[in-house]
Amino acid sequence: MTLRQLTAAATALGASLLLVTATGAHAQDPAAPGQGKRQGRGNRQQPPILRALASLDLTAEQKAKIDPLVEKYRADVRALSPEERKTKQRDLTQTLIKDVNAVLTLEQQAKLKLEMAKANGPFAAVVRQLNLTDEQRPKIMPLVNDANEQIAKMDADTSLKGRDKREKRQSIINDAVAKMKPILTAEQNTKLDEAVAKMAQRGGKNKAGAGNGANQ
Repeated sequence: MTLRQLTAAATALGASLLLVTATGAHAQDPAAPGQGKRQGRGNRQQPPILRALASLDLTAEQKAKIDPLVEKYRADVRALSPEERKTKQRDLTQTLIKDVNAVLTLEQQAKLKLEMAKANGPFAAVVRQLNLTDEQRPKIMPLVNDANEQIAKMDADTSLKGRDKREKRQSIINDAVAKMKPILTAEQNTKLDEAVAKMAQRGGKNKAGAGNGANQ
């Protein structure tokens, strides 16, 4: 092979290597938008305490104190194994709530408690089982949030007792389910019925009273 041929071959090889390197970098780079989408879905699934905190109008001084607490909470939760999350994440959350409340005003503490109750409301777990489409979610979530907020306020109302509270809770659940059903598919409605029935069983007589008629 002549010197000219060797030079041409080396140039071609160099160009090929450059193309492969550029292609590899390009393949990794667009992962950012993909990860962004996954992160967007993840934001909807983040712990209730973090969703509740995001709803507060914090001052710059409060944020400077709370942000490190949140970062530590995130790191501690990430360090937990799936099995540990079942038992230890609740303790981490309670610690975060206690530390955050020490920074908040009384009004903010009340709002945080309400937002936590909404995020932990009976329909929060139900909706996760429905695998809502992008078209369904904007229609269903306002119904879910409204029902959870009504139940949270009702639970905080000390004037309601026993049967009255159970009946009002039942009414809120029934109303929300009735509004959701036309938006859902037949398969999703079956899941909704099953989830609401389980919710009633877990709640028992002292909580939901939500068995009979909740899935009609």
